[in-house]
Amino acid sequence: MSTATSPIKNIPISSGTVKDLNGEKYSVGLGAHAFRPEKAYGNASNLTEMEPIVPSAYFTWRIWFDRFVALLLLFPGLPIMAMVTILLFLTSDGPILYKQRRVGKNGKIFTLMKFRSMIPDAEKKTGPVWTSVNDPRITKLGKLLRASHLDELPQIFNVLNGDMLLIGPRPERPEFTCHLSKAIPGYDNRSLIPPGVTGLAQINLPPDTDLESVRRKLTLDLEYIKTGSFKLDVQIFVTTFMRLCLLPSDFCKKWTGIQRNVVVPEYMRGGDESNPMFKTYTDGIAMQEKAERERLEKESLEQKQTEKEQQG
Repeated sequence: MSTATSPIKNIPISSGTVKDLNGEKYSVGLGAHAFRPEKAYGNASNLTEMEPIVPSAYFTWRIWFDRFVALLLLFPGLPIMAMVTILLFLTSDGPILYKQRRVGKNGKIFTLMKFRSMIPDAEKKTGPVWTSVNDPRITKLGKLLRASHLDELPQIFNVLNGDMLLIGPRPERPEFTCHLSKAIPGYDNRSLIPPGVTGLAQINLPPDTDLESVRRKLTLDLEYIKTGSFKLDVQIFVTTFMRLCLLPSDFCKKWTGIQRNVVVPEYMRGGDESNPMFKTYTDGIAMQEKAERERLEKESLEQKQTEKEQQG
């Protein structure tokens, strides 16, 4: 990893490389595109409309405060985690914890932990894909864990380790980040602060399914980075706790005053959307089946051509 300086208020940033879905090396984090917008976004003129993102001063001390709160949350959290562990052991095969590489502050890669909510080897057939509505890979217990966000509880240990905050933008996978940075101008600004277990975008919007859903979440992530405060965190924390109690989402957001109507800034639509990797599990299977049919048809044609040549 190397360290550079962001043109936004001289914020120190890191840059590094990971391999994308095609095995090619690619930079992640703010340092990836801070000085080469025309390469990342294809149209540098879009950046003239982008408002500089300066993190709230509130985040200068948050990581230590969140570590302390995470330590306190371990006391009520450990019995719940023990119960979830037993239920996972009794209801499905495979590991209890699911570990995955994610992109943290300034592009730093770390290992995120969560309770497994899908079948083992869920991406064996498709590679990295987004979760789809009624995704067949999600187990029955996994649906409950996801609805209540109990699958995220092990991330308390990520907070204690300093990789995450309790509240912030959700960390994305490097396999997706390298493409999303090209597709959505300003996407790397999410890395200005550490990612969170829960956040303003997560409690307002459903999981990502396409680029537009990513833009909507990015809009709220950047709002949080710019306007983060203790009051806003209390609202998000209370809303998350209410969701853990399985209360209706809309009721929780209205009661705490955290509900947002998202308007995506136009500059976020100036990127390269041509990459075919943006797909859900269902789309991935369909694409795979189509590729297999095309392969078989090609082999059949080649075999017929060979037989015809041999007869001639």
